[in-house]
Amino acid sequence: EPMELAGRIQAWRTLYRALGTEQVFADHSPVALIAARTLGLPAVCLGNGFPVPPRLSPFPSFRASPVGAAHGRDLQRLLLANEVSVLKELNHALALLKLKPFALLQDIFRGAVPALLTYSPLDHYEVPRTEAFRGLPDYSYGAPPRWPEGRGPKVFAYLTPNPSLPVVLKA
Repeated sequence: EPMELAGRIQAWRTLYRALGTEQVFADHSPVALIAARTLGLPAVCLGNGFPVPPRLSPFPSFRASPVGAAHGRDLQRLLLANEVSVLKELNHALALLKLKPFALLQDIFRGAVPALLTYSPLDHYEVPRTEAFRGLPDYSYGAPPRWPEGRGPKVFAYLTPNPSLPVVLKA
C-alpha cells in the first residue's frame, strides 16, 4: 500500500530531521534506509545475511533452488517480476512525497555500507558475495552458566510460553 509506505518513509524523515541525524545504522529496516537515502544521509546496513542482501539484480532467492519453485531462467524472470511490482509501489509512495523515484529496488541499499555480522556458511543467500563477512560480535561477557548435574548434552534454549511449548520440550 503506497499511502502507508509513504507515511512510514515520511515518519523516518521527520524523525531524522528532528533529531539532527548525521548517520543511520539500520538493522533490518529498509524503510529507514529509504528515508536516509532521500535525505542524503550516510548509512550502514548491518545484520546477518537476511537484512543485508547481496548487491545483485534481481535480489537472489534465499535458496539457490527453492523447493517447488521455478528454476533457472524462469526463477530469474519470477524474481525480476516481483522486484518490478515492489519497485512500482515504492516509487508510487515516493511520488506521493514528491521525492525522486528509484531506478532499481537495489537503490534502497545503494550507498549504505554493508556490515554482514555473520559467517559465509551461515548466510541466508547461497550466492557468492562481494561484501566482507565480519563475523559475530563478541557476546561472551557475563557469568558462565551453572549447568545442572547429570549426563547428556547441555542445551540452552530461549523459549517463550505458547500452546505448543510442552510438545517442543518433550521432543
